[in-house]
Amino acid sequence: MGQAGLMAQRDPATALRLTAASWNVRVRVGGDIPPLFRVRLLERVRATCEAALGDEAERVWAEGMRLDLDDAIALASGTQRARTPAPAGLSARELDVVRLVADGLTNKAIAAQLHLSVRTVESHVRHVLAKARLQNRTQLATWARKHVQ
Repeated sequence: MGQAGLMAQRDPATALRLTAASWNVRVRVGGDIPPLFRVRLLERVRATCEAALGDEAERVWAEGMRLDLDDAIALASGTQRARTPAPAGLSARELDVVRLVADGLTNKAIAAQLHLSVRTVESHVRHVLAKARLQNRTQLATWARKHVQ
């Protein structure tokens, strides 16, 4: 959000994308944006950018809302994130979990290594199984050896 505030005047499209991404990431992780912060920064940046972009602002906001955390960080730092197509549409974190499942780690060990809760790991495993249309961890490990580097 702070970065978006700095760039609102010179690059309103990027600033608005970044503001939307920041908002969306915060909401997805269950965090709330404090009212003072929201009024002073988010609403000011959004208003500045929307005034500069006009009719394009809604489309730009929607693009920002679709960014994941890594893309938002790349946008804020001015770098391009290399996007390699993930098998079965897996997220980067799901790929991390798949690799560790393929290495034979338990959910508890995966959670410890990735600094996640066991329930989060279980959720990632469930999602991966559904996306890859697999039934169990053994199938997942075999599938990972073929599809995941």
